[in-house]
Amino acid sequence: MIVEQNLPLICAISDKVYAIKEGRVITKLEGDLVKANVCEQYL
Repeated sequence: MIVEQNLPLICAISDKVYAIKEGRVITKLEGDLVKANVCEQYL
């Protein structure tokens, strides 16, 4: 687990990305969706 706000870095090195707000998962991206440009659009 990495807690980070640098979204392009996280999308470049991750297979899965979770966005958490107030202790709850609000978005989960996997596979091809974890690309810097797509990742930024979802989050």
